[in-house]
Amino acid sequence: MDLAQAAEDSGIPEGNSTDKEHFLFHVEFEGKSGTVTNKILTGDEKEQASVIAARYRSGMSIEAIEPLRAHIQRIKGWLMMSLTDKPKWMDLGKIADDDFVLAIWEVVQRHEAEFRGSRPSSKVGD
Repeated sequence: MDLAQAAEDSGIPEGNSTDKEHFLFHVEFEGKSGTVTNKILTGDEKEQASVIAARYRSGMSIEAIEPLRAHIQRIKGWLMMSLTDKPKWMDLGKIADDDFVLAIWEVVQRHEAEFRGSRPSSKVGD
């Protein structure tokens, strides 16, 4: 199924969406391809993503881990929560290609920024 058909079937917009909590994008990796659904995380889900990232450290302090590895672990924790639908072959725990993970992260972060930018800003205090 192509991206446009998947978007039509699910009612979720494809590509960058400034006002939708979910959106679809297409991925290709090592001759495989598929459609991924990303969702904006709630505060509690962001906390759960941190717990997943901590599990990757297996009890090691974050300072003991090479900075890029720690960054990738945080990203994978987040993506495991935000990617609500993805191809079966896309097991983030098993994918060792950091460039692929970072490319997905870039798309997810762009969606997050666009979604947050379309919301009314909050004020605290005077």
